[in-house]
Amino acid sequence: GVYGAPHTLPFIGNAYLVKTDLLGQTEWAEYLAGSLQIGDIATVNNNIIVAGQSNGPFTYRGFSYGLEGHYMFIMSFDQTGDVQWLHTDAQMTGRDANISVGSEASFAVHLRQQSNQGDWVLIMDANGDVLNSKLLSATTTMVTDMAYYNGWVYLNGGFHGPAPSIMIDTIEIHRPSVEHAIFVLALNENLIATWVTVDT
Repeated sequence: GVYGAPHTLPFIGNAYLVKTDLLGQTEWAEYLAGSLQIGDIATVNNNIIVAGQSNGPFTYRGFSYGLEGHYMFIMSFDQTGDVQWLHTDAQMTGRDANISVGSEASFAVHLRQQSNQGDWVLIMDANGDVLNSKLLSATTTMVTDMAYYNGWVYLNGGFHGPAPSIMIDTIEIHRPSVEHAIFVLALNENLIATWVTVDT
């Protein structure tokens, strides 16, 4: 979570990680000091994966991490809170990130571009290596949630663009005359759009 932030949205400030046992007793608590927004958190192979957004370098256990300016970060911690790896990208934002864990120690991360438009999907392994990635659209998709199951990625989002339709691989999503289209889009193991369900 984020603490010490002003009482306005979005919350931006120092962040904390608390690890508990199964009874809720705190095993350790650590702090990331900076201008941070945490998007999502998950566990992979007993390691803790955190995705978020930072507005500059931040410190953790006395060490400095990150970049100057605005950037997305994905960070892995082991069971004792030690940093395993850090992945950053100044072209993406992690404020509304989603993480979904698959099998064989891989996981999917949904991110947006820095303008908070468009949607990226990254498939990563437990070592922080990007195994595959895909930009759905630079401006017109707004994904809100994601699942990663049996190697496939399922995205729930909306088509808000000015164009009458959008093409994602061979899948076309049409914009209705009123409001926008809500969709569930399935990407296969190669991140190729395979089917879509649309509702207006």
